[in-house]
Amino acid sequence: MGIVPLEDESAYGDFADEGAVDPDQAVVIQDQVRRALAALPDPQLRSGLVKRALGYTQREAAALVGLSEKAMERRLCRSRHRLRILRLDEQAGDQ
Repeated sequence: MGIVPLEDESAYGDFADEGAVDPDQAVVIQDQVRRALAALPDPQLRSGLVKRALGYTQREAAALVGLSEKAMERRLCRSRHRLRILRLDEQAGDQ
């Protein structure tokens, strides 16, 4: 299976919180997930995270996108670090 571009939202399915009673809350959650995925520049990691959200194990998700489990873990760690730095920069700019 190839990497699916983020623009093809049908490939990512519906990420609404199954436990959400309020439909508005479900829409907010979907928007947050889409924004978080869009912030990831690495298409393999993005696709792997979508597979994790769909219930695959880390090992299965990594294999499906052509990564080792450890490589996916390292990419996720680097991406989290970058996102934290970006948030800190944005917060500093707001002050």
